[in-house]
Amino acid sequence: MIRVIFFIICIGLAYSGNAQSPTCVSRVALFEGAKEIEDPKAMMDYCDAQFDDYMHARLDTSICLPMDTSYQYDFRFSVSKKGAIEVLSVTSQENGDCLAHFKSLTETFVDEVEFIPARREGFKVASNKSFSITYPPLDSTVYKMDSMGHYLVTEQFPVFSGTEDMIGSKKDKKSCSDLLMIQFLYQSLRYPDEARENRIQGMEVVAFVIDTLGFITEPNIVRDIGGGCDQAVLDVLDDMNSLNPPFTPATQFGKKVKMKYTLPVRFKLRPIGK
Repeated sequence: MIRVIFFIICIGLAYSGNAQSPTCVSRVALFEGAKEIEDPKAMMDYCDAQFDDYMHARLDTSICLPMDTSYQYDFRFSVSKKGAIEVLSVTSQENGDCLAHFKSLTETFVDEVEFIPARREGFKVASNKSFSITYPPLDSTVYKMDSMGHYLVTEQFPVFSGTEDMIGSKKDKKSCSDLLMIQFLYQSLRYPDEARENRIQGMEVVAFVIDTLGFITEPNIVRDIGGGCDQAVLDVLDDMNSLNPPFTPATQFGKKVKMKYTLPVRFKLRPIGK
């Protein structure tokens, strides 16, 4: 249960069913954790961020796929003097699946979040509370997805087995993860007899999805040089899955998500006579 406290602020005419609501209240809704913040603006910014995180953590990207244009979504709630919460409106210039999805999320928000009524001159009063979020965020690279709804870029990338408990920066962790994965790859890779006999060399490219459990799924050879090299790469991916799982999955807004990964694999023979 998320608790909410209030702070001194003047607001527009509030809503209270048939009751007359004040134009100003001495305390408005703030998420718990903001009560220790002394600066009013910082306090309100904190609450806006908490609402933003709540919505994005529950966002189903299979319903609300990221769009080329960002839209603002405006949410208005009423809080009665007894603390009852009601959704007043959810509006946006976008009038499709995303808006409908956000409307459904507000019903969950009302059920899960507990408000303490606003106060005016020491008395509990009815009030309105408004939030706005932008989707996709203006920095939309973290939402980049393919046509199947698989993330291509995430806030937290998947890391290979053995790296999950590493202490260090994201960059250090990714470098270590890539190194361990490449080491496993080439230790497990077997050069196909057909490719060896025909001196086939070059770069295979395989794409796959790392699911929310960390397993490799949906492998697809993007570039094949022939000679059985494609199957050799697929066999290595099967070996990786035996690590059970091979990856700690990617996360977005604190949720585990599917992420598409593209991996080049080089096949190179030693020169004859060496």
